[in-house]
Amino acid sequence: MGEPTLHDVAERAGVSIKTVSNVLRGVTAKASAATAARIYAAIEELNYRPNLSARRLRTGHSDVIALAVPDLRNPYFAELSAAMITAAREAGFTLLIEETGGDSELELAAAEGLYDPMIEGVILSPLGIGPAKLASRTRGLPVVLLGERDYPGDDHVLFDNVEASYRMTAHLLEQGYRRIGVIGRQEDPAHATAVKRLHGYRSALREAGIRYTRHLAPTVPGA
Repeated sequence: MGEPTLHDVAERAGVSIKTVSNVLRGVTAKASAATAARIYAAIEELNYRPNLSARRLRTGHSDVIALAVPDLRNPYFAELSAAMITAAREAGFTLLIEETGGDSELELAAAEGLYDPMIEGVILSPLGIGPAKLASRTRGLPVVLLGERDYPGDDHVLFDNVEASYRMTAHLLEQGYRRIGVIGRQEDPAHATAVKRLHGYRSALREAGIRYTRHLAPTVPGA
């Protein structure tokens, strides 16, 4: 007996192939919860695995994207990955996750789609790679960057740490506080998150006419 097919799953679940396809692509609004449950049960019983290569030959797209982050044990990246898996599934995409450890070579490989022709786009949270090296990629995949460093020319989702720190400090000043501390000061590199936050903090103090006191912004080990 050959590998189970979409037709086999549909037959076992008692639904059409189109319904199975919709559920697998995350278009669950077109199927009831009970129908989706029957389909997933049939998939497990038959040990069906979608043939991504066949899908790409049929449609011209694999609907596979990759997410590359430095450390999956970090609670932020673990939560981020879980949220992106859900979002990708709802949009009908398969999300592959790669852990880079902040290694620049692994980050470049991720930006190249891990050299896997099935991957059609990449979401990358870079840590070790520099702008020039990132720009040297050759495959031309759509890449969206996450994080605080500036990478000219690439789509980028990031926080405005200067503005956020400024607003938090200004809020405390409005509440009447005058001795406001910052933990984890960094002097460099200029792109570091802590440097940007310190800049916003100092800007708010300056506007309020309060002198910046260095001992209220101590460094911490590893900062």
